[in-house]
Amino acid sequence: MGKKSTSGLKSVYIFVDNSNIWITGKEVSGQSKSKPVPSNYWYRVDYGKLLTLVQGQRPLGDMPKLYGSEPPPVDSVWKRIQEHGFDVTLFKRNIFNKEKGLDMKLGMDVTMLAMRVKPPGIVALIAGDADYEPVVAQIRTMGWEVEVWYWDNAAKNLVKAANYFHSLNSHLNQIGYDGAPR
Repeated sequence: MGKKSTSGLKSVYIFVDNSNIWITGKEVSGQSKSKPVPSNYWYRVDYGKLLTLVQGQRPLGDMPKLYGSEPPPVDSVWKRIQEHGFDVTLFKRNIFNKEKGLDMKLGMDVTMLAMRVKPPGIVALIAGDADYEPVVAQIRTMGWEVEVWYWDNAAKNLVKAANYFHSLNSHLNQIGYDGAPR
């Protein structure tokens, strides 16, 4: 059973496609520089600040879920993300350095949540792939509200399927930073 808000606000359930948010975030950051570049390799997302922005004053229905690629053994990024309160699901990259199964797993988890939790709440999807459109359309028929939080280049059919679209472009420096060595 989902948590009920004592404030009268619906609970929000947050799902993050890390590769989506980070790769495009680097591009948006690069294009926002005084001398634009295709991608700012050093741009980093601050997941605590991203969570604060998306959650707002609403109660969390469950631990936020983040999906991403398995890092090198010495990388501490996922430990830091978990410390910000995220449930992390990692995927190995294939021989072509591509993630396989991430979009499907995230979509399945959203659908299972919508089937399990009553009354319906709000799903905040932090992703921009057109692949998520069928999931968004399905859970809306089940009474769920869906917010898509992404950069301005989110897939148009995904934006159209959601109840609300929130652009992250204007929050670029609020939810991330340039981690280039000084």
